[in-house]
Amino acid sequence: MFLFYQHHFNMNKAADFERQGKDGAGFRSILKKQAALSDHEASILDQVTADCERAIADQDAKAQAVITAFRMRYPVGDLQPGVTLPPPPPELATMQKERNAIILRARDRLHAAFGEQEFRRFDTFVQARTQGSISSRTTSPRAATALAMRTLDLRNPFSRLRTESQFTGGGR
Repeated sequence: MFLFYQHHFNMNKAADFERQGKDGAGFRSILKKQAALSDHEASILDQVTADCERAIADQDAKAQAVITAFRMRYPVGDLQPGVTLPPPPPELATMQKERNAIILRARDRLHAAFGEQEFRRFDTFVQARTQGSISSRTTSPRAATALAMRTLDLRNPFSRLRTESQFTGGGR
């Protein structure tokens, strides 16, 4: 869910400002103000976001290890003429499903904590906010895994494995 990534980014930006002796409250309260969340709801969102991003980082590290091992077996530019690169390791597809499940569990935690009516209102806000900023496209699972292998670089915080729904048109 793009929401958790963006909110985590804002919380980190606030922490960076505060480490420099600056006021980070503006970054911390962006989503709270925009979504009209109560202090309690904002606190829940902060905790669920931190837990989700921590679990995602752990999952991405596991996937990066598999990708690195695969790349070591088949270094870029070292493939012999006539040799076809094998498909990505099958465990990446499983890891991607596990990653998706982490995000869905975080969403479900918010739903349970907010209650049906407030979650519906919040979800409508999130959908409206992200509608124009996420493009849709349909990609096969194999192509999605291959794309993830090409694009994931854990040294770059903006390089992320995508959720299955992004590859099928639903966004993060």
